Amino acid sequence: MECVAVMACSSALIFARLADMQDLNPFVWGFLAMVVYAGAPSYLIWRGASVMDAPIVWISSFGGLFVLLVVQSIVAAIRRKGNR
Repeated sequence: MECVAVMACSSALIFARLADMQDLNPFVWGFLAMVVYAGAPSYLIWRGASVMDAPIVWISSFGGLFVLLVVQSIVAAIRRKGNR
């Protein structure tokens, strides 16, 4: 779980920086990245995932971050469109 915590914090920093570049709130997007990245493995482990389920656990984490990146890009585009 320590590895998940370190990588979740790293993803939070990356998403916060991306949000800052897109004039979005970096604290909100960093927190969302941390919750998405750490939440998927925590949920699957809580549900009883074993060592054999490790690829599914990591894919769910990275898939969640990809969806969050798409959502962040859409929100930034809507915000830019509204500021015209």
